[in-house]
Amino acid sequence: MQTVEDKVISRIYGRGRGWAFGANDFSAEFGRSTIDWVLYNLVAAGTIRHVCRGICDYPKFSELLQQKLSPDFDQLAQAFARKFNWRIQPSGDAALNLLGLSIQVPGRLVYRADDELPCCGFLLKSCRNDGGSKTCWMGDGVYIQA
Repeated sequence: MQTVEDKVISRIYGRGRGWAFGANDFSAEFGRSTIDWVLYNLVAAGTIRHVCRGICDYPKFSELLQQKLSPDFDQLAQAFARKFNWRIQPSGDAALNLLGLSIQVPGRLVYRADDELPCCGFLLKSCRNDGGSKTCWMGDGVYIQA
């Protein structure tokens, strides 16, 4: 019989390196306190990395640099969307880059949301209202607009 930690780690390995996730991605199968304990142990062991409050990732490793790479911002945005039940999609240059239609790397990733975004002070760096559209900055060049 597999332990809870084995089940969680097999799901993380199944998604592959670079996957960003939160405790809510495992809440259908396990209790919240159990998930928090397992994720804490995996971070302490160095298997996964704590990116920001409530979000972890299974980091990619660069053979050239011989170190872990920074988190994928699209994966982080998708993890936030799952955490808060948002439906988001990339917008502007970010969409073109993610679709492979442009090699231009955008300086800021802008995502469109279909619902009102709550501003979580502990999570989002700043919010502003621009003529009926609310923009929330998650830090490091990632923006979500409703």
